[in-house]
Amino acid sequence: MLQLLLLRHAKAEQGGAATADRDRVLAPRGIAQSVEMGQRMALAGYRPGTIICSSSRRTRDTLMGILPALMPILPGGAEIRLDPRLYEGSDQTYLDVARMAEGPAPILLIGHNPATHALASSMVAEGGGARHDAMAKGFPTAALAVITFEAERWHQVERGTGRLEAFIEPTA
Repeated sequence: MLQLLLLRHAKAEQGGAATADRDRVLAPRGIAQSVEMGQRMALAGYRPGTIICSSSRRTRDTLMGILPALMPILPGGAEIRLDPRLYEGSDQTYLDVARMAEGPAPILLIGHNPATHALASSMVAEGGGARHDAMAKGFPTAALAVITFEAERWHQVERGTGRLEAFIEPTA
């Protein structure tokens, strides 16, 4: 069984004319969100073997916020990398990135909307109860969708075949 964790970056500052969108930093609320989500992921036992993060500043800052809580539980040999394709990529780009992973280890993608929400929505089979209903309403900053698949390899994962195990929104 494969597990895909989709995390939208935490709340970022609005930026201004002098700040490129790619360089926006987390707002104080976003810093709190990322720390909270790292703690909640660790408590739930989510242990990604591969973490793939967009190259934008706000996603990297989100990664740095979750890592202190996750580092003690990450499996040996866990891989953490930046992928610039996730910055402006579509949900198809996100899926292509995930499908390139080797082995059965869980994958954590840290990215942006609308791609994160679109991918999560398209990967989950219809139904799913309250979790699915909550995710259908939107994918707020620092929200996490946890989707499992019966496939054995990532290249076998198809849209509409996943089960939404959790949809977690930050309280911050």
